[in-house]
Amino acid sequence: MKRIHLILLIIYLFIGLYFAVFNWDMFMVNLNVDVGFTVINTPLLIDLFFVGLLFMLVIWGISATRILKLERDLAKKDKEISALKAGKYDEQKGDINDTKKSLSELRDKTELILNKLDKSDDKDDDAGGSQSADSEDKSDKEPL
Repeated sequence: MKRIHLILLIIYLFIGLYFAVFNWDMFMVNLNVDVGFTVINTPLLIDLFFVGLLFMLVIWGISATRILKLERDLAKKDKEISALKAGKYDEQKGDINDTKKSLSELRDKTELILNKLDKSDDKDDDAGGSQSADSEDKSDKEPL
C-alpha cells in the first residue's frame, strides 16, 4: 500500500513540474484565494501544490484508518483463535485424563481377573495333583 502512495506522489509531482516548466508564466500569476477568514494572494503554483498536498494527506489518512481497522480486526481474530485453541486444548486434556482413568480401571479389573484365574489354576493343580497321586496309589495296590 505504501508503494502505491509513493508512486502516486511521484506522478503528482511529475505532472505538476511538467506543467510548471511549460507554463511558467501562467503558474506565476497571483491569485486572490478566499480561505474563509481572509483572502490570500499567492501564485497558482503554490495553490496547486497545497491542494495536491491536501488531497494526498486525505488519501493517506483514509488508508491509514483502513489499515488500523484491519489490524484491530486481525488482533481480535487472533484472540478468538487463541481462546478456541485453549478451549480445545483443555477439552482434549480432559478427554485424555478420562481415558487414562478408564484405562487404569480396566487394568485394575484385568489384574483382578488374572489373579483370580491364577488362584483357580493353583487350586486345580493342587486338586488334580492329589487325584493323580491317588490313582497312582490305587494302581500300585492292585495286582496285575
